[in-house]
Amino acid sequence: MQNIVILAGNIGQTPEVRTTQGATRITNFSLATSRPRLSEGRVLRDENGYRVMDTEWHRITCWGGLGKTVAEHCEKGMKVLVHGRIHY
Repeated sequence: MQNIVILAGNIGQTPEVRTTQGATRITNFSLATSRPRLSEGRVLRDENGYRVMDTEWHRITCWGGLGKTVAEHCEKGMKVLVHGRIHY
């Protein structure tokens, strides 16, 4: 059985970087994913005609070289595609 997840969304905060005692870089950031809210199979709209969106927040952790790349090139508000696994 595979544990694979692909998320597409916007970075919520500037990535935070930590370093372990073994010099491994760990980068954390929050990712917002949104989808339209449905009621009886139809998209809900507010009083101005805009779609009502449901937003979910995800905590993403990157290790090593990937963590370094994310810290150097990603910032708040950027759209990103994350491929990884779910771990609780």
